[in-house]
Amino acid sequence: MNQYAEQFNLNWSLEPASKLTGGKVIITNNSKDYSLFKEEFHRCRENGNQAYEMLFLVPPSLVNRDNKDKDSRMFSLKEEYEKNDLPVWDGTSRDLRTIYPVELNQHRLLQYESCRGIEGWTVVCLEFDEFVRYKLESYKEEANNQTLMLETEEERKNKFVYLWGLIPLTRAIDTLVITIKDENSLVAKNLKNIYQKNKDYIEWHFDN
Repeated sequence: MNQYAEQFNLNWSLEPASKLTGGKVIITNNSKDYSLFKEEFHRCRENGNQAYEMLFLVPPSLVNRDNKDKDSRMFSLKEEYEKNDLPVWDGTSRDLRTIYPVELNQHRLLQYESCRGIEGWTVVCLEFDEFVRYKLESYKEEANNQTLMLETEEERKNKFVYLWGLIPLTRAIDTLVITIKDENSLVAKNLKNIYQKNKDYIEWHFDN
């Protein structure tokens, strides 16, 4: 994650624990790469984990809302994921927000905004660039913010959003999977730069 912070010009660093080894990052432009997800779930189980320990995070663009009940939500690809043997506990649903998942054979699935303080052995960040786009578009400057007046509003916005992006990217204990919707986005280009410098632990799975 230090590489991410450097790529996005963030004043943030983390001292790696020398006793902790292993782990990997996979970046792909396919949010429906079920063979990849199932392969990583198999690895997750080989390390003594259940489906519960494979966490999926989704942006608002992958959440459907009921026109009759605006508070009712559902992961838009839930049926498709379950048909591909990826059963999910849909934490985007209003009815599940106050209920903690207890089914070990279901993958937890939450919106990015709800992932603070949550971890998984394997974490899949679906369409991470879409989440960043959403945060940039919905950003509102604090009217009483006097701490960063030497920076422009654009610089403050970018710092806030890309720092926020570190939260989901640091939820994985062992394996982090990032899917990208727009390979021409700034997020995709910066992640590719990070990959090119760290091919020993980052895999780049793009169709072209």
